[in-house]
Amino acid sequence: MPRNVVLLVEDEPLIAMYGADILSDAGYDVVEARTGNEALRLLDARDDITVLFTDVVLIGAMDGLTLAAMAKHARPELNIVVTSGTANPRSSDLPREASFIAKPYTSDSLIGAVGKVTRNPSH
Repeated sequence: MPRNVVLLVEDEPLIAMYGADILSDAGYDVVEARTGNEALRLLDARDDITVLFTDVVLIGAMDGLTLAAMAKHARPELNIVVTSGTANPRSSDLPREASFIAKPYTSDSLIGAVGKVTRNPSH
């Protein structure tokens, strides 16, 4: 069975490394982007990405909520998890079936959130 590929969008290198390590250790393949535009290019180029995990606050012109909405429009089957240490978006701010976890997240909360959207809580 192919592994889920997670696109992790985070502009803080240490936080990106932390999230990528958690997801990799849990058996996910991880692809990283620093900006919303870079993430959209990766989503366009790679059809194996099954999960978008994005921070709300990103460098560049696009925030994570805009990225999540654009990604869901382009790829309705995409699973989305949004995170933030400063914003607390309402469920109406998120794409349909997206999840939110607050920073700082633990490995259990991140794995649980990604497992929930991929319908694979045993991951």
